[in-house]
Amino acid sequence: MIRGNGIRSGTGTAGDPWVISDWEIKADSATYGQGLRIEGVQGYVDVRDVAIDSTAPAGPYHAIAVVDSPNVSLQGVTVDSRGSGALYVYRSSVRMDHLDLTGDTEFGCIAIGDSAVNASHVTLRGSCDSNQMIGIRGGSLESFTANLTKTTDTFVLTLAEGAFFRMNGIGSTFWEAEPHGSGPCYGCTGFRIELGTGSSLQLVNVTLEGWKDQIRVTHGEDSTFRAQQLRGKAVRDGVLVECNPCTGSSTLLEDVIFRDLDVAVGVSGGNAIIRDALFERNDLAIMVSDLEVEPQETSMRVEESTFIDNDVAIRAEKGTAVLVSGSWLGGDSVKGPVTIENPASGPLRPEDVTTQDSPSLPFAVMCLALAALVVKRRGKSPGAH
Repeated sequence: MIRGNGIRSGTGTAGDPWVISDWEIKADSATYGQGLRIEGVQGYVDVRDVAIDSTAPAGPYHAIAVVDSPNVSLQGVTVDSRGSGALYVYRSSVRMDHLDLTGDTEFGCIAIGDSAVNASHVTLRGSCDSNQMIGIRGGSLESFTANLTKTTDTFVLTLAEGAFFRMNGIGSTFWEAEPHGSGPCYGCTGFRIELGTGSSLQLVNVTLEGWKDQIRVTHGEDSTFRAQQLRGKAVRDGVLVECNPCTGSSTLLEDVIFRDLDVAVGVSGGNAIIRDALFERNDLAIMVSDLEVEPQETSMRVEESTFIDNDVAIRAEKGTAVLVSGSWLGGDSVKGPVTIENPASGPLRPEDVTTQDSPSLPFAVMCLALAALVVKRRGKSPGAH
């Protein structure tokens, strides 16, 4: 870390970090499009007000690389990268604020691995396939906006064992560069998430537009997933959650809206709560299924939610548990306001149902007296949601 390498000031301490600032950098194939690389630096580094214009041959290259450096801050950084990615972080701890990243690569505009990340006010745009945040050790992503074309997912996000990560104020739009279903799965998933053992992910105020599926989550043991204020429009499915093994894992969806989807919410394994949700004009609002792994328990509680004009409101396979309370079930449902069935064995019989008093599962199955529930809630109109 010397002045000849772009350092403006500083000694590398927490109170006097090395400062790299006010540079306009042009990177080309001679450096594989890399304009800034920080590697193996144990001191404190602040990168401020730097613009990088990068062109490179197609490949797994990035305009900014931070490797094995635990104290790096990126502020007011702009990257316009053609042929390569924008940001690569590996085995580091990075703070990012006000980043504007544009890339054009099939290898990922953002590639972050085995790192802790705290980021706010980040904009990502371009043709950015295979964006990845893998093995995240913790942190947060606040005020993030993505406008993407020709990409599979906004991110593949995996959390390391025991990690906590929060995402707040997230907007991601897929602009259809190629028709859905042609070639690779472009625009496949808003967020593809894998939770490590004991990890926790919280999403707040998320808007996803134009993706085939909004969110796909795979739980690890004792992991938790929370999504609040989820909005937007998907093409096919909403939130799909699966865990194996499911011991101690849980999902909460609160203040969410699902419209015009094939399957709005699908849960396989674990415990789930849906609260204050609107399901409207979906082919199947809620699907609860059990994995073919023993021991396996799947349960769901639906509270204070509204179902309107869904072909099927709830489908629960045999061996799962569903409790619906305080919800309004109405509209022109083709198969009735609620359908609970086991496709392999036909509709559930009364003797197949676990009652609310049973201690064998954490939630109860609501299968009997559905008409009474509808009558009880008929006084609550959809407009009251």
